[in-house]
Amino acid sequence: MSTTPVWAIPYVPENTKDPAAGLNLALLKIDESITQTVVDHEAAADPHPQYTTVAEAAAAAPVQDNDARLTDSRTPTGGAGGVLSGTYPNPGFAVDMATQAELNAVEAAKINLSAIADNLITNDPARPLSANQGVQLKALIDNIETLLNSDNINLDTLQEIVDFIELNRATLDTLGIGNIAGLQAALDSKVEKITGKGLSTEDYTTAEKTKLGGIAAGAQVNVATNLAQGTRTATSVPITSSTGTSATLGAPTSTLAGIMTAALFTKLNGIATGATANASDAQLRDRATHTGVQAATTVTVADAGNYFAGTNTETVLQEVGALLGNTAAALDTINGVVI
Repeated sequence: MSTTPVWAIPYVPENTKDPAAGLNLALLKIDESITQTVVDHEAAADPHPQYTTVAEAAAAAPVQDNDARLTDSRTPTGGAGGVLSGTYPNPGFAVDMATQAELNAVEAAKINLSAIADNLITNDPARPLSANQGVQLKALIDNIETLLNSDNINLDTLQEIVDFIELNRATLDTLGIGNIAGLQAALDSKVEKITGKGLSTEDYTTAEKTKLGGIAAGAQVNVATNLAQGTRTATSVPITSSTGTSATLGAPTSTLAGIMTAALFTKLNGIATGATANASDAQLRDRATHTGVQAATTVTVADAGNYFAGTNTETVLQEVGALLGNTAAALDTINGVVI
């Protein structure tokens, strides 16, 4: 309530003849002022924000199940939004919407996966073909197109191929293996399939079969063995094996190798270093077997029989030549004697 004094309230002047009339008039003015002050206070936006007004309390209160607004069947008004357009109470769809009848028609026309045919022999017109069969049909069509793309322009359409078959039916009916060049030879060289056996790129040869057959059952690869020398004799050396068969090395022969025996060692040890084999008398007398050069003056001739009367080498050689019957030839050959 305003605290501003209201100076318009009448007062009772002194020495009035009817003071009651003046008092009533003053009370009326006071009542009017109070009433207007209350009205102004309630019309204010929020004169006391620390307090909750009746309107605020009503707006914040939860709706009770007996709230009259729940049974209020007022017709909605205002503009529609979302998928609706226009205004209430009769808005329309903002976009095309399917009706229930249309939805029912779609449901009835749908195809179950179990109804799809994955083969080319089903003759039910109501069953669709699978995509897999479509791929197979495309492959067949591609093969036909490859055939039709042949360089032979007389057989590049299906009709021309059919006409060719009809024209040559008699020949085709009698066509056999013998009519096709090289076919019989190819068939004769083919490998027959045997049940339980297959072919591979690893050809099994007879040599490998023989090698495999020669391997003992349970044989091991490259088994280590220990070799040892046994007690030697004058003519042999025994070799023992820790895993296999032992052996004995014998003496050599004129055609086969062997160990050196005690007798051979004794013989070899008795030959001087650089010694040569004994030559026959004929080889010793043969000048071709002698090499090197020796001056004639260094040759001493044993003449126990006094065959040479000369005292010098040349005289001796002349006498040798006389004995040989050709002194000149002897001198030419023996001068600077080659021994």
